[in-house]
Amino acid sequence: TYVGRGFVTLDVDVKTDVQANLPYELFDLLKNSKAGQTYSLAGTKLNATATAEAALGYSRELFKGFTLGLRGKFIAGLGYAQMNFDQFDLAMNEDAWVINSRGVANVAMNGLHIPTGDNGAWDFEGIEFAMPEQMSGSGMAIDLGATYDLGFARLSASVLNLGFMKWSAENIQSGVASGSYTYTGAEIGSGATTNPMEGVEFADFVQFKPTASEDLSTKLTSNVVLGAEVPLISNIFSVGVVYNLAMRELYNTSELTLAATLTPTRWLSASATYSSFGAEMRGAETFGLALNFHPSWINIFVGTDYMIKEVTPQFVPVSQNKLNLYFGVSVPLARSKY
Repeated sequence: TYVGRGFVTLDVDVKTDVQANLPYELFDLLKNSKAGQTYSLAGTKLNATATAEAALGYSRELFKGFTLGLRGKFIAGLGYAQMNFDQFDLAMNEDAWVINSRGVANVAMNGLHIPTGDNGAWDFEGIEFAMPEQMSGSGMAIDLGATYDLGFARLSASVLNLGFMKWSAENIQSGVASGSYTYTGAEIGSGATTNPMEGVEFADFVQFKPTASEDLSTKLTSNVVLGAEVPLISNIFSVGVVYNLAMRELYNTSELTLAATLTPTRWLSASATYSSFGAEMRGAETFGLALNFHPSWINIFVGTDYMIKEVTPQFVPVSQNKLNLYFGVSVPLARSKY
């Protein structure tokens, strides 16, 4: 809604964020495991966060063509899980697996109980859930953004989700995996099974023993987004570029998107996009198409995007990794005042 010459927004969201760093030898283990081999899985890291947030934003055109926006967020922590191994050596012998590990795990979720087994380690099969009575944590964040219309080009820049979360010790269950132990539940090289990993549970070779919990602070996934658009042919056609840098707790990723938009009438537009990703996903590309029907009283859009990683010399797709179809409808409650 407009307040004077400013525009106010209110958002309520539920979000999840899952991150993982998995070493190459983990996949080698799953695919080629056999007796007599030793694998080093050090550096394995997993993070998962679930939050609910309420945000209040305000934007205003400070002078002709230049608009500045700010949004503040209160974040309620629904759950958080973290696992990090500094050492994880797995020696696969014919009659037993010998595991040497050094790692930590933290799980923050009110109403969650992880029991311990006879060996004093967490028993993941006996996890119990109860209705949460309070937030597991809380945090705050801000978004900052600006747009500048130069006439011959439109520029934009924003920094999103700058903030942190604090998880209360009373809602955290912490565990430590340290030392050496032997697992004898799999038969390797005996011919009894074609896959030594078949039937093996996570808890069979990762044992976390409870330890005292402390308050935990974590950073949020933040984004830096830069964009530029150049209108052509009397604003009927435009081309643009968007760069998105995501700064996560475990790693950073980047994405560069090129776009072209055709608007033959005031109520109809069509767009085509091409995106490439940074070194983390070298060779991955996406192509997208969208159609937007937008008379003054309703907005309807439909689109698709797909990812191709391998093509023939004639650019015929060999394998298709991902295909998305999406559509949406929105109804404005009032026309813009400006």
